[in-house]
Amino acid sequence: MSASVGHASQTPPESQYVDGSSVKVEYYYNHLIGNTALRLTEDAGEFQDLITWEQLSKLARYSLNHTDWDDTLFNAAGVKMPLKDGVFEELLEKAWPF
Repeated sequence: MSASVGHASQTPPESQYVDGSSVKVEYYYNHLIGNTALRLTEDAGEFQDLITWEQLSKLARYSLNHTDWDDTLFNAAGVKMPLKDGVFEELLEKAWPF
């Protein structure tokens, strides 16, 4: 699972979190910590189309790359946009469970 300040792995996911070949996750706001993250859910939802980084407009890629996502004092939380150039592969490698 993913959060702005870290991640956790659960492999394989338990059956109640799987729909066919898809893992069921939800995006939520953690009121205790004050951040957003993904977590496993048993609830059925919608399937979202996936797009590649290159399919985003130049303006969208620029905005994701140049927005300061960490609004804590002195960027203390170290929040990085996970799709930002140079960050995605780094986070993907850290989260790889095998």
